[in-house]
Amino acid sequence: MRCLTSLVFVVLLVVLAFAGYSYWQNNRMKGGLEAIKSKVVRPAGRPAGSRQDLLTALAEAKLHTTRARELLASGHAKRARFELDKSLRKLERASSLSQDIAADAGSGLGATWTAVRKEVEKAASEISRQIAKRRPEGNEAASGE
Repeated sequence: MRCLTSLVFVVLLVVLAFAGYSYWQNNRMKGGLEAIKSKVVRPAGRPAGSRQDLLTALAEAKLHTTRARELLASGHAKRARFELDKSLRKLERASSLSQDIAADAGSGLGATWTAVRKEVEKAASEISRQIAKRRPEGNEAASGE
């Protein structure tokens, strides 16, 4: 009877430990998912660093540069410098966005390449297995492979 009670206690302890570990893993995964979501998706639902954001930043930089040129032509050097500073900030933003877009494209390409390579390797091994299965014994060298 004492042995049975000890066994039940150990089983209960293992089940509780497993439940605690599962709870911890679940919370850890949720935290990781939230971190990824915050980096990738903006509140509006559009991915951060989208092509449209890049085009907007470039258009705004061009607008500020044009304003600066007009102000400089009319003799307002301080206001022209202010507009050029705005243009520079927009160009820096565009540079950052283009780097983000390129990094996202590169990582996406890398992931796709890895997935395709695995599929090709899997298909090649399956084809090799099928060939080996169909080849009559003793005929390995006869086919010239």
